Amino acid sequence: VLVTDYEFKQNKANSVVNRVRAGAISIESITESVTIDSSTLFNNTASSRDGAAFGGALRLKTSCLVEIRNSTFQHNSIYSKISGAYGGAIEVSNAIEPIIITNTSFIQNSACSNEGSSYGGAIRIVDSNKTDMNFCSFTNNSAISKTTTFGGAVCATDIPDLQVSDCDFDRN
Repeated sequence: VLVTDYEFKQNKANSVVNRVRAGAISIESITESVTIDSSTLFNNTASSRDGAAFGGALRLKTSCLVEIRNSTFQHNSIYSKISGAYGGAIEVSNAIEPIIITNTSFIQNSACSNEGSSYGGAIRIVDSNKTDMNFCSFTNNSAISKTTTFGGAVCATDIPDLQVSDCDFDRN
């Protein structure tokens, strides 16, 4: 999967009862690589009243190589009233191959849950073997919940090899 020079703006995924996955792009169970390059994901939302919400703009549940570069994720959000909210802009899980995020900006993304927990205002990555974030900026992202929050900018769990270099974190 290759996405180059593309804009995803004001897309919505809503559910009353079930889980919701990604306001703009949801990719699951593929074996090919995923590359997003020089693209903008702006003001996308995923919300659920009774189920969990995964990835305001992008949700990846795949074992393949994932590369995100030279892109902007801005004003994306997820909301779950009762369950968890995972990754205001991006949620990635179960990645066997590396996740590489380079020269990408995350601005004013949010993960919000009224009664559940919130994980990663910009990014939530879980159960992944290797993640590299290089030359990225995280500005004004937030995880909001009445109960528990994890990572205003990034929530990374169960990642044996996590490397973050030359990234800026400001007011998350």
